[in-house]
Amino acid sequence: MFDIIFENIIEINIGYKIILAFLSSLISMILLGKPYISLVKKFKNMLQPIREDGPQTHLKKQGTPTLGGVLIMLVFYFSSLFWIDLGSKIALVILYTSLGFALIGLIDDLMKLAFKNSKGLKGRVRLALGFLISCTAVYFLLKEYPADMANAIFFPFINSLYFYFAPLTIIIFSGLVILGTANSVNLTDGLDGLASMVVLVILASFIYVIFLIINPDIYLTFSLSSLFYYSQLENVLIIVATLMGSLLGFTWYNSYPAKIFMGDVGSLGIGGALGTIAVSIKHEFFLAIAGLILVFESLSVIIQVFYYKKTKKRFFLMAPLHHHFEKKGLKETEVLQKFVIFTIICCLIAMLMLDIA
Repeated sequence: MFDIIFENIIEINIGYKIILAFLSSLISMILLGKPYISLVKKFKNMLQPIREDGPQTHLKKQGTPTLGGVLIMLVFYFSSLFWIDLGSKIALVILYTSLGFALIGLIDDLMKLAFKNSKGLKGRVRLALGFLISCTAVYFLLKEYPADMANAIFFPFINSLYFYFAPLTIIIFSGLVILGTANSVNLTDGLDGLASMVVLVILASFIYVIFLIINPDIYLTFSLSSLFYYSQLENVLIIVATLMGSLLGFTWYNSYPAKIFMGDVGSLGIGGALGTIAVSIKHEFFLAIAGLILVFESLSVIIQVFYYKKTKKRFFLMAPLHHHFEKKGLKETEVLQKFVIFTIICCLIAMLMLDIA
């Protein structure tokens, strides 16, 4: 009896909510995008500065409107708050983290625009603020986990392994996951539509993961004290759907050649949300595999900096990684296609490896 009731809730109520949340954010982005771009163009100081040492093909992008991430975030927040249960603390923590990173990105963008260069907020300041926001988010998430999960790091690929650590270790580890994800998405946002499409694919895989977690057969294996946590994951599904709709709507205007860029306010806000979603369902390692291209983008920058300091030579033709392939002669659209296809493959592999039994 319970199985039938639960299945009906998932298939009808939650299913419709997910679709409606996705459509509402998608349609809102498409309808608001054009007037928003027109508004931004009226402010001459809100045109994107291009890094001087970047690919020469990017110089033609000089003067493209930026801060498209402001609209992404607004649509994402309002759609999420409309559709979620406001009593879901996990959902609110995800929105809080995304907002915090978006504000860091906004300050960074405004500084770049004010000083007319591609430099913004100092890296150490960005990392410190981001880490503070991330750790605060994890602290509140710990209060929502079932007692047997709070201090665990879940490895979902080999017999559902859990590794138990002290609370401070969990906060630091998960905080670094969120911080790393936010900055990785920020680094990936260097080609028209790249960050949006990569994150969109990863979010789609998370819908599959969350549906597996709240499957009735698994749901009933936990104690009654755990039911509240698992019921909150329905709201996480809605947040994933609204973010997907916002990103897909943004690609309407951001696909090559981009009519507007998202800026750091968008990439950091999106990355903060993505990382917190993974942490909220204890699937940080799943994110590492599904989002392997994000890992490669960050590693390429780390390797480039370290190698240059040691040898005064560049390991890659240019970092992040997508610029290296551009320097190798690939067109921007080719790099986008290959990175998205690679992400789809990584997500499918991660999904096939799942073991939640």
